[in-house]
Order: sequence, then C-alpha cells, then structure tokens
Amino acid sequence: MAELEQAVGNEFSVEMDYRTSHQEQPQNRGIAPYGMVYWNSKWYTVAFCHLRNEIRSFRADRILQIKRTPIIFKRSEAFSAREFFMQNLLPGLVGKDGLISLMIEGRSAALDDLCLHWFLGHHLKERTSNQAIFLLEEKSLHTYVPYLLLPYGKSIQVIEPQSLKKKLVAVASELMEYYQR
Repeated sequence: MAELEQAVGNEFSVEMDYRTSHQEQPQNRGIAPYGMVYWNSKWYTVAFCHLRNEIRSFRADRILQIKRTPIIFKRSEAFSAREFFMQNLLPGLVGKDGLISLMIEGRSAALDDLCLHWFLGHHLKERTSNQAIFLLEEKSLHTYVPYLLLPYGKSIQVIEPQSLKKKLVAVASELMEYYQR
C-alpha cells in the first residue's frame, strides 16, 4: 500500500499483479494511479489502466505485487478520484436534480457511525460536530432511511425534512402496535 501511495503522490506509473474476485490467476496490469479512496472499510485506487485503456478502480487488497516503472504521467488537477469512484458506484445519483436534504443532529459518535454507513456515507454533503446533512432521492429517504435511523433512538434527531419525521413516527407506531398484541 505504501508503494501505491507513493506512486499516487509522485505521479509515476506502476506495474501490478491484480486478481479480481472472479479470477483464479492474477493479471499483470500497468496503471497510472490518480488517487486513493476509502469506502466501505476498503481502500481503492483510481487509475488509468493501460490494459483496458480507461480509468478504472482497483481494490488495494487485491493487488498481489506492485513495482514502480520509470514512466511518469500528469494527472489533471481538476480530476477527483472520489467523484469518479462514487459516480461509477452509483451512476444514477451523482449530479442528479431533485435530491432532498436530510439534516440530522445528535451525538458525535452516532453521527460518525451514520456518516460511515455503507448507504448513507456516500450521500454525505456536510458534517459538523453535532450535525450531518445528506442528499438523497425521495424514494430512498422514505423507504430505507427510517429503518436505518430507528436503532439510533434518542442519540440523533431528524431536523428536516418534516416528511421523514412523520414517517419515523408511523414506523415506530406500527412497531408499538405490533408488540402490544
């Protein structure tokens, strides 16, 4: 991993033996690493792959061997490895209009946990010590998010949108009725 970080910082290409989850044998690839992204408890490198002739993402733990080459490249200053990675992970959401702002206040530890959540983490727009703001599609906001937030109980509070607060009340009421039978 240190070799990869050094390559990213110094803009030199590397040769690597890389094995995907569905390959038995590793494949040798030459890449120009543009940046590293930490997502869902794993490190990824975003790089130009000379084999595929396009920018790709590679899981760092699948790189079996890596060595520096003398080839130097110049990465565009405007390129964001994180934006590229997230766009390829969730192509329908990045840059989409009509997203709803979800504002949550609460204990720092609970907010940290929400910001690292596999689903909510890539919707994070802004984080302060006692508040997190996420941007989500309305369907996801009202279908999945209430069930993600309920386990946090009183350690968080939804500030907006009002429609999610109403949905949380409805879900909690259904649970209460169910368990009172």
